[in-house]
Amino acid sequence: MSDFRVAAVDIAAARPSTVVLLEGLRVGEWFEAGSVAQASEWLLARKPDVIAIDAACSVSHGLLTRPKDGTKPYAGRVCDLDLMKRSIPLYHVPQDRAEVRSWMEVGYQLYDALRARGYTLPELPSVPGSAIEIYPYASFAALLGRRPLKKSTREGLAQRAALLRDQGLEWEGHFDHDSLDALAGALTGLRYLEGRAMAVGDPREALLWLPVTELKQSYYSAPTGVVISQKSPPAAASAVRAACACGCGGYPKGRNSRFLPGHDAKLLSQQLRQWMQKQLSVAVHGSDSDEHRAELEKHIVEVLLPALSVEHMPPSQLRGRLLELRALVIHGIDDLWVAPDPSLSDWRKILVEYGLAFDGYRYAKLMRRRECVEVADEVWRRFEAERRFTSSFADLRCSLFWMQRWVHNAEQSPGWEPSPELKDRVHRLYAAIQEAWRRERLSQP
Repeated sequence: MSDFRVAAVDIAAARPSTVVLLEGLRVGEWFEAGSVAQASEWLLARKPDVIAIDAACSVSHGLLTRPKDGTKPYAGRVCDLDLMKRSIPLYHVPQDRAEVRSWMEVGYQLYDALRARGYTLPELPSVPGSAIEIYPYASFAALLGRRPLKKSTREGLAQRAALLRDQGLEWEGHFDHDSLDALAGALTGLRYLEGRAMAVGDPREALLWLPVTELKQSYYSAPTGVVISQKSPPAAASAVRAACACGCGGYPKGRNSRFLPGHDAKLLSQQLRQWMQKQLSVAVHGSDSDEHRAELEKHIVEVLLPALSVEHMPPSQLRGRLLELRALVIHGIDDLWVAPDPSLSDWRKILVEYGLAFDGYRYAKLMRRRECVEVADEVWRRFEAERRFTSSFADLRCSLFWMQRWVHNAEQSPGWEPSPELKDRVHRLYAAIQEAWRRERLSQP
């Protein structure tokens, strides 16, 4: 086991920064620093071999504002652009320190305090006495081989905890996202000292260190079905605080809080659902054609609105169908059922001519009650899990729309070029849309 002592800081401004000390692979101490002075004093008293900080170590120096290779100018940092090209999102770092976010300023002040006491920003790995910039989200992505699930979800926290356990880290409690980010930083710092880390960026400006020695070209979203390793406790967060009283399985941020924000109302909704299940029933009415059934469904929803409060119904296919119908009645989704053109073969034309012919943002919000990116990610998670597309025609169209928006944003970055994998994904998704169209529309009697 390594004898290195590594500290990591998950920087925050509106709340205390989370600091962890790693002794080998085992956590030695935790600390909540309410100020830069508290954080620096605590760190310097323990003299770690390296300090990993989840914050930018410098502003942008404008190294990419005048590119000589014909690429588009970029005002941000070289390391940030490198990650964005690999589909890893992050915050923009400006050139003027007066324009940075409040938590970034906390990071700059901590670097300044540590630099004054002998810690330096290294250009090479395995240099004791270094303070290194890290980015936990990118560290998790690099170790997973894909973007992690959202850390605001229980699944995302479980995925991160399981990954850190699998890397050999040992700790008790502290399964909130701030602590897990700090642990990812500590692991990156340990890998840095062991010579098993790499950096992206330009040493004239900033180097951002990652706990791997090679990066993939692109990092896509994580699949569903998170598997927690046997080393991870099945109810890890419960060791820190009680679960939300509404029964959702989440954990309130405050140790004295009984509910997540808004979940006290959710408990009342659960009680209402129980009453509805006992008091209400569903009537079945036959129809002799799809057209008749569609008109009947719309009429029923019109009559019941607003008396029918489907948000209080238990999750089911019926509830989902009623939500879709209500959106159709109130708002109308008239751009969905447009046949795909089989003659389209160029990947860009597929995205522009068919992908943009449908408002995926509106569909996701009104029909799915989710963000467009969440619908798109679900399509690809199901594909990766089952090795074939099984999503509905509407969800597939939403995914294609989101892919077009992602490509459009990526094209704003200087030097970005589409990968063969991206082009292949567009063609495979479009083929699935054509098949879903035939299955869901043309095969109806």
